[in-house]
Amino acid sequence: MAEERPEKQAVRGIWLAEVEERDSAEVSGSVPLYLTLPGARGGDIAAMIDRGLVPLEENGAISDPEQMRIVAVEQSPSAVVELQGRFPGLKVIEQPLSSLLRNTGPFRFPEGKDERFCRAQVVNMDLDESLRAVIEQGQLTFPALALVRKFALLHGKERQVDWTLCLTLDARIQGWNSAIELLGDVLHEVVAGDPDRARIRNRSADEQQRILMVLVPKKIAHDIHRDGWHVATVENLRYGGSEGHARMVTWVIRFTWDERSTSEPQSIYREALELALSRRGSIDVRGRVSRN
Repeated sequence: MAEERPEKQAVRGIWLAEVEERDSAEVSGSVPLYLTLPGARGGDIAAMIDRGLVPLEENGAISDPEQMRIVAVEQSPSAVVELQGRFPGLKVIEQPLSSLLRNTGPFRFPEGKDERFCRAQVVNMDLDESLRAVIEQGQLTFPALALVRKFALLHGKERQVDWTLCLTLDARIQGWNSAIELLGDVLHEVVAGDPDRARIRNRSADEQQRILMVLVPKKIAHDIHRDGWHVATVENLRYGGSEGHARMVTWVIRFTWDERSTSEPQSIYREALELALSRRGSIDVRGRVSRN
């Protein structure tokens, strides 16, 4: 993927290392290794093939008859056509991720093959969007993070599957003005933010990026700590912002089943908070990772 910026290549290398770490023979017979939102070009899929993580037939098509290695989710019909042309044999689900998960609520869940696909060992939500805030019934919610919890609930069903989330978001804080007061409460709780709540809309681009680095892993830990999972943020990295490129934040978060969540949920939560920023850092324009 020589045409890509070094920052994105570095992020993709982090993803692939996690996929290799999770590639467990004990689990691979029941759920896929990798679920991704690849876009039309499927850069992560090409990188997995180059790394030997996806077997190929003699004619170059992906050899995955049981659909246990890689599953792509793409809602654009034209992108689906391009993906299938680039990667014959790839399993592509043509619908929005929220539809595959049966929306964000905890009452409807995918069934059959769709449930199996959603329980992949690594879920890559590489979202070309910012963290949108929505007020529903007087409560502030983040739809993207609600999808993360839905994945957690699915992985936590009988015969739990430990899994990893790779999440990437545009770091611009947009559309939050109507939620400033409620957002202030959230920031105070999970970020220990500035008491002058309304000033978030005036934060610099760099400050917004850093706010997101803190808010997202802590909010995920807050939402999930009673669901059975020990949450460990193993990568928390910012990049972009130069040469007109968008500022982005990417996280790698591991979810390990932990029975203490029923008896000691606050302990689970505190441990998650301690890990939220332990691997924070940045990726420079040459693709080099530094911890800061």
